[in-house]
Amino acid sequence: MKVNKILKRVLFFGFLILSSMVIAACGTSKSSSSASGSKGSGTSEDPIKLNYYHVAQENHPTHAVAVEYKEKVEELSEGRLQLEVFCCGQLYPSETDGAEAAIKGDVDIAMSSAPAMSSLNSSFMVFDLPFLFKNEEQAYAALDGELSAALDKKLEEMGLVSIGWGSTGFKQLVSAKDPIKSVDDLKGMRMRVMENKMHMDIFNSLGTNASGLAFGEVYSALSQGTHDMLDSTAAYVMSSSFYEVVDYFTVTNHFFHPAVTFINKETYDSLPEDLQQVLMEAGNIVGEKHRQLVAEQEKTDRKKMVDEGVEIIELSDKELEKFEEAVQPIYEKYEDEIGKDLIDIAKSYSE
Repeated sequence: MKVNKILKRVLFFGFLILSSMVIAACGTSKSSSSASGSKGSGTSEDPIKLNYYHVAQENHPTHAVAVEYKEKVEELSEGRLQLEVFCCGQLYPSETDGAEAAIKGDVDIAMSSAPAMSSLNSSFMVFDLPFLFKNEEQAYAALDGELSAALDKKLEEMGLVSIGWGSTGFKQLVSAKDPIKSVDDLKGMRMRVMENKMHMDIFNSLGTNASGLAFGEVYSALSQGTHDMLDSTAAYVMSSSFYEVVDYFTVTNHFFHPAVTFINKETYDSLPEDLQQVLMEAGNIVGEKHRQLVAEQEKTDRKKMVDEGVEIIELSDKELEKFEEAVQPIYEKYEDEIGKDLIDIAKSYSE
């Protein structure tokens, strides 16, 4: 273990003590600012105020996109719409909680990764199918095509209106214990996964001891050694400071996880038609621009990880095939729950 990483872990525990004191002082009740935005008359003098929630840190591309979307909406509406952006778990601890708040109308606009939506609607589990897309081009085509159109209908049934489909990128294997160079290296590893039953099934089938854990608890779990590894992107490894407590980053591209931005349907329907159009016109920012920024940031952050002492491991095609073969039964197991038609649509983009 590198000396600087040990020092950072010591500092981290000091930070935990200070943080607990701050949290105790602040309390956990939500302030009035977390409630759905105030509805003005929709003029520049009396604008309609909406809030926008996501869980990413301020130094992650997702937050930059949220801020740019806010600015674009305010510009196009000539100040008649104003957005307030909340990030970093300020309002709710998870993406699923944020999505539920948007459904209830406690939040106006939210961005959530597709896996976080799967506990609310099993159709979104389609993006949890391992090795579904071979590259970004295939994934983006699906987000601009029939697959996202089908899922937009599911969102509407949930009381939400889709604004745009962005990306959190492809997920890789990140280890704080031993290097992952083969499927066999996963055996017995204590792996953090999203609180998602398919993820648990997938990684347990690969030999890990997988358990769900909220994202905000991952750093502590890796630092204390209660978990050995997780799957993540370089952007999250850097923005969440995981590089301080992990040593290996194995490129597998096992999941492509999009991020969808949506607005509460009642809120959307209450807006004048021209302001509805503003929200949608600016949607390319949380769609195409988000994908672009995430892809660029991933390249940059991989270089930063190496500078911080994290080793990047590239697997051979033959070794990757072993990973794919091991998880193929997952497709059949979840076919009825996801829907065969939806799986066939998704697979058509990689044929």
